[in-house]
Amino acid sequence: MNKRINIKRVAGCFLTTVIMATSITGCGKNNKDKVEDAAVKELSGEIPEASKDGCIFKAEAVDGILKDGESVKYLDYVGGKIRVVASNSEEKVRYISFNEDGSDVQSVDIPIDGENLFAYYAADEEGNLYAHIDRFTIKDDVDPEEQEGVAHAGYEDDSFVEEEDPEAAGSASMSASVDEGPASGSYERLEYAVAKFDSTGKEVFKNDISKEFSVDDMYSGIYSMHWIKGYGLVFNTSRGIEKYDEKAGFSVIIDISEINKFSDTVVMLFEGAGDKLILQSYKDNVGSEYRPVDLENKKVGEPYKGFDSEKFYTFSGGEGYDIYANDERVIYGFDSKEDKLVEVLDLKNSEIDGFVDPIVAVNDKEFFAIIPGIDGIMKLTEAEE
Repeated sequence: MNKRINIKRVAGCFLTTVIMATSITGCGKNNKDKVEDAAVKELSGEIPEASKDGCIFKAEAVDGILKDGESVKYLDYVGGKIRVVASNSEEKVRYISFNEDGSDVQSVDIPIDGENLFAYYAADEEGNLYAHIDRFTIKDDVDPEEQEGVAHAGYEDDSFVEEEDPEAAGSASMSASVDEGPASGSYERLEYAVAKFDSTGKEVFKNDISKEFSVDDMYSGIYSMHWIKGYGLVFNTSRGIEKYDEKAGFSVIIDISEINKFSDTVVMLFEGAGDKLILQSYKDNVGSEYRPVDLENKKVGEPYKGFDSEKFYTFSGGEGYDIYANDERVIYGFDSKEDKLVEVLDLKNSEIDGFVDPIVAVNDKEFFAIIPGIDGIMKLTEAEE
């Protein structure tokens, strides 16, 4: 089984300077004085009342989607539908779609064995579901204490491991969800595959890819999977950014040797609106950088200036902005043409607590999300002033 990469969550997210803050506008309002004043208050520990500028959202439960005991493993907005993969304690996997108003709920069982499963999922506009399946079994003779401290990056799971040393290698991967996994040599790989299921849940294909990535190399494997129009399945792997075809298999689009020129560690790939891809890299003397990925010309562009390299972001897609960045206090929309973050949703002053992930945008005034401590899928809409 592919051993996923150690993730170090960067704590204490903050605006380091007023200069950095000027790249962030509040709720679409380009008021430099307000932004600088907000930065000064942030640095002094005084949190400005975001309700003065809007950005306040209300959360409402979307009923009739999840069954008792189910948890969400995948949440996206594709082809005008909210798309969800959920599983339960019996390791059953279910693929669900519904309209943004909660109507026309459709669900099918997916023939994946959910026991000891780590998986990436992606959907296309026709409603097909794709999965990278990674299943293993833990050997009985392994001391559980030997398994501590090994994290796996990017796979959908319910836990988030927060490690003690945020400065260690792995800062470039800080936006991925992580889970505790078995230590090297403690498990046996059962399945490592790429699969496609149609909208009825029928398996279209399932191809074994275990020979593509070494089980003995902890850095060898798949870090994320995306469905990109015109390309199909696109993977971020230990070999670079690759395309996958059912018959032809993997083919490298951007080789890892090019990516390693500007990154000291594993890079993360995020998908935004209109199939826009942004790559997160990390260098010790620079911090995190966020770069556009050009699949057509097979290159990674120069880093954007609108992100704060000192901050910890999670990223999500949807519509409205090129991509959304979440620093646990505010969700920003990123405008790549202007190279700036725009404050969209003030989580703190909307009284939405905890690490909100996953979250997806129907537009910049309507989101669907999983909120810690609250069962089910929540719909977040801008509150009336």
